[in-house]
Amino acid sequence: MKPTLYALLLAAVLFGCSKNETSKVYKPKVLTAMESFNEYGKGSDTLGISKMEDSSGQLDKKDGDGIRKWYSVKFLDTLVQIQVNPDDPKSATDKFAFAEFINTAKTCALVQIADQSGLAAPVYIVTVKNNKVEVVSLYRPSNGPADVKFTKGITRVGNAGYIINNDFYVTRVYAKAYLLKRQNPDQRIQGDFVINSSDISTFVFLVGNSLYELHYPTGEVFLQPVPAETASSLESTYDWIQQNCKWVKNAKGISFLKAQDPDRIVDIKEFK
Repeated sequence: MKPTLYALLLAAVLFGCSKNETSKVYKPKVLTAMESFNEYGKGSDTLGISKMEDSSGQLDKKDGDGIRKWYSVKFLDTLVQIQVNPDDPKSATDKFAFAEFINTAKTCALVQIADQSGLAAPVYIVTVKNNKVEVVSLYRPSNGPADVKFTKGITRVGNAGYIINNDFYVTRVYAKAYLLKRQNPDQRIQGDFVINSSDISTFVFLVGNSLYELHYPTGEVFLQPVPAETASSLESTYDWIQQNCKWVKNAKGISFLKAQDPDRIVDIKEFK
């Protein structure tokens, strides 16, 4: 009888725990400038990320085993729900297609809503400050003619961080978020990310027949024309960069890609 009683007791405890699980809805605030979220929690003041499974068919992402998966985020025993539409409380969700810590203290996470819209789902930062959860929206209004094409959600830049919809850059490890300077103030960058400098401070986007080069910490930019036939694809543009361009530092120590004149006289000191 003892094993049976133990099993019943364990089931009752688990049921009680699941029943006591709570959730809280958060309305995101807007990121308006560079912010740091690298807070260090005390004791249990950290976030938890769990991978969940659902066979009900509610989500459009499907793994090979046919079970739909998403992530949930908790603070202590409370599920974090984000109200996607500020005017509609029913838009709150705790299901995320992407969730990853962006600082070593695990008090800050980058998340992307799991939905079936077919568009790049909204992206947020969930952070713990002074034992309280805050949610920050990584969204800026844009009327760009090709926004659908260039709103790609989360683009990983090596191990350093993420470009979000050509509008934000979020660093990993130290959890800083930057607004990326736009070519047109009313439009997110209308181009494809191509490459970054070795110090991961200058991002290069192919915009039309030019490379839009942005040093994100200062907002300084440089435009490098690209031959029209080369700019027809990312692959040909990348090859052209490898064969014709060089990273050059300006007087401020900022690196920009610049096309080199093949007929110029090269000072051997450049290579020392």
